[in-house]
Amino acid sequence: MKKNTYKQFTFYEFTSDSNYKKIFTDSKNWRTYYSFGDTNLILFFPFSEYHGGGQPYIIEIGKIEFETWINQNMDFENEIRIMLEN
Repeated sequence: MKKNTYKQFTFYEFTSDSNYKKIFTDSKNWRTYYSFGDTNLILFFPFSEYHGGGQPYIIEIGKIEFETWINQNMDFENEIRIMLEN
C-alpha cells in the first residue's frame, strides 16, 4: 500500500474497514469517520464524480477531533485530488 502525505497527515487508498471502528457517516459529504486505537481516520472520495464515487481514500488525523480537523482543512479532498493527479 502506497502512503502519501497531506500536510503532516498520512493518507492512502482504502481497502477494508475490518479493523476500524465506525464512528459515523456523513452522507452529504461522502465521508465516513473511524477510529483505530487512539487514531481518528476519515474515509473520503477525491474523485467522487467517477462511477460509484471512485477509489476511496483514508486519512489519519491522529487524536484531533473530527470537526476541528475538517474546519481547519476544509478543502482537503480537492487538495489531495490535485496531489494524486500530478
